[in-house]
Amino acid sequence: MINRRIAYEAKRKLEFAPDFGEPVSLLTELADSLSMEYCNHPETYKNDKDRVIWLEYPYFCFDCDTFFEEYGVLLASIEKDIHVKVYGMADKLELGELAAEFTDEKNIRYRKRNSSGSDFESIRSLCIEIEAKSTEQYEALWELFSHMDYRQDYAAVNRKKWKAMGEDWTEKDPDTYFAYLQLREEQGEFFLNILTLEQKKELWTVYLEEGVSPVEFEYLNDAIGRDWEINIFEWNLALQMAVSQAGISVLYEKDDFRILDRQGRRIWMDYRSSAAAEKLFLKLLFPAVPRTN
Repeated sequence: MINRRIAYEAKRKLEFAPDFGEPVSLLTELADSLSMEYCNHPETYKNDKDRVIWLEYPYFCFDCDTFFEEYGVLLASIEKDIHVKVYGMADKLELGELAAEFTDEKNIRYRKRNSSGSDFESIRSLCIEIEAKSTEQYEALWELFSHMDYRQDYAAVNRKKWKAMGEDWTEKDPDTYFAYLQLREEQGEFFLNILTLEQKKELWTVYLEEGVSPVEFEYLNDAIGRDWEINIFEWNLALQMAVSQAGISVLYEKDDFRILDRQGRRIWMDYRSSAAAEKLFLKLLFPAVPRTN
């Protein structure tokens, strides 16, 4: 732990005691607002041992007074429940820290800290440091910020990890495999487009290894039928990766095909199946009936 000197301190009295809501929601608002100003995603890092998450905006320069004016109340409100600080390079090689906290319901104290104790006007390569109060909160926050995109309406997170934190949040559908947390009003973009390749692979793996067809495949099949814009190549690639991991073999024969598990036993599938994942599996691997000679 590095104890820095106080370089600047100021107090601000609010006319009314603010009531912003849940700290996690406020933290999301802070990160989302900075991403919009920066027009890019933050780089995300973590330290499992100390339960710390960093959101870095490389080369993003911010005037300290402006930051306190725009985000000071928000920062202090988050600090009530989640320990959060803002860092950046203050001058040459010296790290500067910005912090805000309520001293009572209407009064906020702003502080700047660094090693020298000399005041600084701005910071660059701004970074938000989040110190979670529990392992459950840490894992849920990492899920959120490592999958959040300021251009998207939803963030897809691990449902079990998110629920373990006990945070209430508006979701797209409570029955999907992943929890799709709504970040803003839906603008019409197909929500499954936010999934990473690894998340898509995980959905296929659930089907291939556990025999469960996640609800996402029902949405995906419906979207394909409506000709919505979807990266089908990525879903196909994710399927190939999952097939390889599961040890499944797909054999194309003269006028037929066979699907075998890792023990060489045949897996029977049918286009008429009620399982959406099974239908899509067959559509992607066998989009047309093989030609016979």
